Amino acid sequence: MLPPFFLIKCLSKMLGLSCIYTKYSSCHLQSYDGGFGLVPGSESHGGATYCAVAALRLMGFIKDDSLSKFISSSVINVPALLEWSLQRQTIDGGFQGRTNKPSDTCYAFWVGSVLKILGAHHFFDKDALRAFLLSCQTPYGGFSKFPKQLPDLYHPYYGFCAFSLLDEPGIKPLCVELGTTDFSSGM
Repeated sequence: MLPPFFLIKCLSKMLGLSCIYTKYSSCHLQSYDGGFGLVPGSESHGGATYCAVAALRLMGFIKDDSLSKFISSSVINVPALLEWSLQRQTIDGGFQGRTNKPSDTCYAFWVGSVLKILGAHHFFDKDALRAFLLSCQTPYGGFSKFPKQLPDLYHPYYGFCAFSLLDEPGIKPLCVELGTTDFSSGM
């Protein structure tokens, strides 16, 4: 017997039903703790959680104001996802991508965006996150992954995106589902 993910993927490609496959896949990737893993049953990860939630939002399976409507209308366990996401903010103010890992600049965007999509971006400590991000800013410009490290090409982008989520003056608002400014997304 073929695994259900393989069958759904084949049918979706043949019929052009990518939304059905993506919804099915995303919903089955939600882990016992509320986040999403890369494969069913795997450890929840901030990046995978963002990808699943943003995809479901873009396809209309997660609606605006989902926190007030989660009881019967959501395809995922929103209370568990909210709890998992909020638990990713650590004592240093940053966000971790997985349990028992250090805070990292990019997860300020990945996990912060999940909270924004859910309408829960006012539940975490924005001042602490801002202080963490500033501690990752380097004297050479840009942001590093961790405080007191050299910058790379990846983390400055997500550092600026995280500042946008914090409504930092001078930084344009984001369409978090696409990771672009609202102006460029057309949404």
